[in-house]
Amino acid sequence: MKDFLKISALALLIISMASVSLALPKVGALAGYRSNKATADNGVNYNATPGYQVGGLLFFTFTDLFAFRTGLIYTARDVNASFGTLELKSKIAYLDVPVNAQISLPLTGLYAFGGLKLGFKSSSSCEVLNATLTCVSNSVAPLNILFNIGPGYELVNLGVMKLAVEGEYEMGLTNASTSSDKVTTNGFAVNAVLVFGI
Repeated sequence: MKDFLKISALALLIISMASVSLALPKVGALAGYRSNKATADNGVNYNATPGYQVGGLLFFTFTDLFAFRTGLIYTARDVNASFGTLELKSKIAYLDVPVNAQISLPLTGLYAFGGLKLGFKSSSSCEVLNATLTCVSNSVAPLNILFNIGPGYELVNLGVMKLAVEGEYEMGLTNASTSSDKVTTNGFAVNAVLVFGI
């Protein structure tokens, strides 16, 4: 709970600072396909697992070159693990709050973004295949902080509406598990982004 309050206060401060910019925020929608992978220090082999993300974004533009982006993104960050003949399937959903800077190259349609993602666990469940074992789904940490970075390209720019495609890499900075074994997540995503606003 303390972590949630600290992160909420930080997010509120950043949004408040961004809102003093003279430009009105632009509103966007994001949808993407992703590949999730986890790394553990206990030797468990986690397999790359497909997922998706969908949500809304806010863009606070300071200049033609620089903007701040945040929002709320529902992310399916599922992971599968192998233990010999056993297979663990975990379905984990997060509500991600990106805290990102965006740098654009005017007249090219190219831009890059990066910063942090604050992932708040929304739900988790798991099952063990090829065995009669019980899975413990509450071992997922309530907060997962990730570093994210990626390039983007505006496919269509109609002034009041833009359609862009993005690539995104994210790397976990905190332990995604509440157990004594450290587990970090990382992933790649391809996103379509629709932005409204002048």
